Amino acid sequence: MRKKKKSKLKTAIISVYCINCGLKIQVDSTKEEGVCYNCKEAFITGKIVEHTKWNATPGLTAALIISCIAAGFIIMSFFMLILPLASISFSIIGLFLCAISLPLAIVNRRSHITMAPTTIILSSILTCASIAILIVSIVNI
Repeated sequence: MRKKKKSKLKTAIISVYCINCGLKIQVDSTKEEGVCYNCKEAFITGKIVEHTKWNATPGLTAALIISCIAAGFIIMSFFMLILPLASISFSIIGLFLCAISLPLAIVNRRSHITMAPTTIILSSILTCASIAILIVSIVNI
């Protein structure tokens, strides 16, 4: 009686994001090509894996840049607390920029595994800081 040999062909299912629609999909990394089950877009496995690792959508990149600019305004408003009107101005600008970057980051959250949550958290923290400094500035008038 012979023992059956186990098949050496193994599938390696990995999670990636579709380049076209941004949906998280399961891909067999042993296959060269695949099709997104959501948008029916064909893709090359190697390219979609690289896209998931490194690329972010322009909207997410813009959200991160706007968040960084907002951080600058909020930091300036903190140091301007001795001049309440200037502090209020910088806080309002920072809050406005956060109001732009947070929705951008949320809408584009599927495009990058690590950058999207980081940008959403950064924008949320900056919004809270801006509101706090704005309140302190108004109280100091």
